[in-house]
Amino acid sequence: MNIMHYVVIYTLTLLPLLGFSVSCPFVTETIILNVGSPQAPVITPDGKHALILDTRSTTLTVINLSTFYPYTISIPGLNPLSLAIAPNSQYAIVISSAGDNANVSILDINTLLITQAFTVTSTCSQPTITPNGQYAVLPGTSDNVYIADLSTFTATLVTTGAISLLPAVTPDSKYAVVSNASTPSFSIIDMNTFNVFTDTNITGRPNPATITPDGQYAIVTTSAGNAYIIDMHTFAIDTISVETNPTAAAVTPNSQYAIISNTDSGSVSIIDLKNEFAVTTVTVGTSPQLPIISSNGQYAVISNTDSYEISIIDLVNAFAVTTVALDDPPSLAAITPNDQYALISNRTAGDGYVSIIELNTSTLICTIRVSRDPEIPAIILNGQYALVSNTGSRTISMIDTTSLLDNLHTSSGNYQSLLQKIVVNTLQWPNSPLAFTPNTYLISRASNNGEQTDNFYVPANKITQVNGNFVYQDHYHTLHHTQYDYVVTAYSNSGESQQMGVGSITTP
Repeated sequence: MNIMHYVVIYTLTLLPLLGFSVSCPFVTETIILNVGSPQAPVITPDGKHALILDTRSTTLTVINLSTFYPYTISIPGLNPLSLAIAPNSQYAIVISSAGDNANVSILDINTLLITQAFTVTSTCSQPTITPNGQYAVLPGTSDNVYIADLSTFTATLVTTGAISLLPAVTPDSKYAVVSNASTPSFSIIDMNTFNVFTDTNITGRPNPATITPDGQYAIVTTSAGNAYIIDMHTFAIDTISVETNPTAAAVTPNSQYAIISNTDSGSVSIIDLKNEFAVTTVTVGTSPQLPIISSNGQYAVISNTDSYEISIIDLVNAFAVTTVALDDPPSLAAITPNDQYALISNRTAGDGYVSIIELNTSTLICTIRVSRDPEIPAIILNGQYALVSNTGSRTISMIDTTSLLDNLHTSSGNYQSLLQKIVVNTLQWPNSPLAFTPNTYLISRASNNGEQTDNFYVPANKITQVNGNFVYQDHYHTLHHTQYDYVVTAYSNSGESQQMGVGSITTP
């Protein structure tokens, strides 16, 4: 186990080219990871840790969310593919490839130790842990599913259909429903007896199943435009027509509505599960993705990737649809626990950014610069932080949403990090005349081949002048390649830029 250095940099800024007047306070912090391709963070149910897979190596990063220290853990196998966290937040199941097989590792999240590891004779995809924590259901690419007993660490093979998808488990842990992509079919597994019922009388490639919060129904949508609704008490099946190429269903917390985006038709189907499965169809943008539903059940947030829009459906007020335009393709949304805001990552040709939308007004109120190729935001349980993995720069952007949202409509106030600051490096460069007043500096490592890498942004108020030179004090090993020089570029609020030259590093 290696303890990786972390860094805190204030890098929150309004993207000036978008033309918004609200300036965000500087409340973003960056954690630099020594990994190849960090995936979207997974937060433990207790909100104490974030787990981040690196699919290009054999490591998993665990961030302690009280100290923000990242730890790297070696995972058996060729590279980690997926993970699931137990409901009690004590351990995680990590699936790694092993040729034609798969390694299953049990990580104790508190001790950061691999306590058990075993191999199953099939490649596996995303696992699901039953709500009672007794079993992990491991879908396979062959005609099988493994059920791992997490008390004995033994796996039982059950036969389903080819290429099983993410399992769904009823709240009482009695049944698992697995869609089989190649058959096509879905399988219902009795978790007490491991007996399997498989229905092959469906049309089209199925999506992963969704089970309603009250456990009454399982919903499987297929590419042919059908939604199969299975009564989990009687196992009766109703077939409801939606539109072509739907996503998996999302269900409101009160189990009344199933929300399904129809990717090819630019629409959303809303099925009333308590009113004879009546269907309402509303128009959204182009290529709508999986709906994200607020915890109060009022809003469904739809990312339309081809029209660069966010559609917000008010599920309380006659399914009214409002649209928020963006400048770049949106990721799936993450909604703050108070149901006030949606955070959406946007990828651009350069550094990406996070858009913040106020749900009750459908207003884009702020954009936050992060780094290259941001993934879907993950919001910590108490709502204070949102974590964004930037796969292109091997970093995590940590947005303090509490400070951000409390100060969005003010132009004053300085955010102070709660983390202790110790200067470990100092970067200085010559004072160069500027034709504008900078608000942000881009600092990039100058590599031997002339490329600029390890980019990060620093607000102008973090740069000082000493003896005629500009100085940036590095508190958290941002400048960890001390053998290189760094190129500094200044940016203004209106989008002007000017390279200021090359800086050199000194250490205390």
